[in-house]
Amino acid sequence: MTHPARSSIRGIVPFALLLLLAGGVAADTYYVDAARPDDTGIATNWTTAKRTIQAAVELTAASGDLVLVAPGEYNEGGAQSTSTEGILSNRVWLSASHQCTVQADSSDPAETLIVGAPDPSTGGCGSNAVRCCASVVGGAGMFIGFTLTNGYAGMTTGYKDGSGGGARGGTYSNCVFTHNTATGTSAYGGGSAYAKLYNCVLRHNLSANGGAMAMDDAYNCDMYDNTAINSGGACYTASIYGNGNFISNNVAGTLGGAGYDANFYNCMLLNNRALGNYGGAVYGKSVCSNCVIRGNSAALRYGGAGYGASAASPGKFYNCLVTENHASWGYAFENYITLVNCTIVSNTCGWATKPAGIGEVSVYATNCIIHANVNGGSVVSNYSTLVDGLTHCLTTPDPTGAPYDGGGNITGEPRFVNPAGGDYHPATVRSPGIDAGAAIVEIGDDLDGVMRPQHGYYDIGCYEYIFPAAGTVFHVR
Repeated sequence: MTHPARSSIRGIVPFALLLLLAGGVAADTYYVDAARPDDTGIATNWTTAKRTIQAAVELTAASGDLVLVAPGEYNEGGAQSTSTEGILSNRVWLSASHQCTVQADSSDPAETLIVGAPDPSTGGCGSNAVRCCASVVGGAGMFIGFTLTNGYAGMTTGYKDGSGGGARGGTYSNCVFTHNTATGTSAYGGGSAYAKLYNCVLRHNLSANGGAMAMDDAYNCDMYDNTAINSGGACYTASIYGNGNFISNNVAGTLGGAGYDANFYNCMLLNNRALGNYGGAVYGKSVCSNCVIRGNSAALRYGGAGYGASAASPGKFYNCLVTENHASWGYAFENYITLVNCTIVSNTCGWATKPAGIGEVSVYATNCIIHANVNGGSVVSNYSTLVDGLTHCLTTPDPTGAPYDGGGNITGEPRFVNPAGGDYHPATVRSPGIDAGAAIVEIGDDLDGVMRPQHGYYDIGCYEYIFPAAGTVFHVR
């Protein structure tokens, strides 16, 4: 699968809108051009522009001030963060006194690069490394339209110098984060940390935890080909609000190929891998709502799609299509998992003695289709007999009368439109899951955004059946 960098940039968040978010009004504009010989200019127009971005930032005095940056590569200058934010050097640092907006003059992030640098003594992260960008966490500092690359965090433990190889703090719009690194002890967020991201792409970043990001809120962002040495191939303790955005081909060394304690809304979690124990897609206290979870894998143990950590850190999945995931030992889902209106089909596992569908230890499913999941013995095995609860589910074998039967369960062929082609919508009015679900008012729509219920009763599975208009003639077989 190819992911052209620009294909996922869905447009720049308008500068005026970002100013409203910051509560500011445009005041003064300062200019930067990498082609200038030095920083002696007064930066009031392109002729007098500064050479480095930091030199122009130091002239700003209000959150409404704008630093406008000409296309080019910015790999000089910078400033250290303040002690409250760590003391790492940054190519651009927006301190509490300079919470301005830094914006590329070009709408193409590939034309304006902010470039960090490794620690000369380590060739990577370290106390003398240079991060690309940083701003006071929770402040009004903004960056618009840049590629942030070759940034490195420090080697210290934790959340200040050791987090955010590409960026720490601030708001970023229409930016690309690529080839940034945060691999210190307990480091977080190869691409970014403690930031808000809008319409960004994060790719080929590396961290100890959260290959792409950590502790971020991201809106309409794509993340692919990121790596976490430990947990959260793409995200660590982050929330992703998507619009069909791709979280794909990310790798975690141990837990959560796509995310660790991360929330995903309206996202496509595709082909992520946990090379260690659990959670090919997500691990821990995660919420996935209205997501497609396909082709993820847990290489050594359980939970090809998801694995909850504990009663205090469960995984919750609503209106999700879960298909073609693989766990080496067993189960698409296991361990403190709640599933509501999900379609869980065609998942596999390596062991012949374990089910490939849903497992045990506080696993509950309501209004779910659990079908055609095949274990290592080439046997359809949809759920463990140690599952804690199945309620209004369409699956085989029939759970009726079993200790885990919560009532309303049915069995039979789901009658999908085209399962071989990946279309798991109900095909006809004879699909048994139609009008057979429990009423769950919190689930107001389906994976397509279609309002539930459509016919007075809730359907089972991630898709609600849309009945033909009155007077429509159709044939049922």
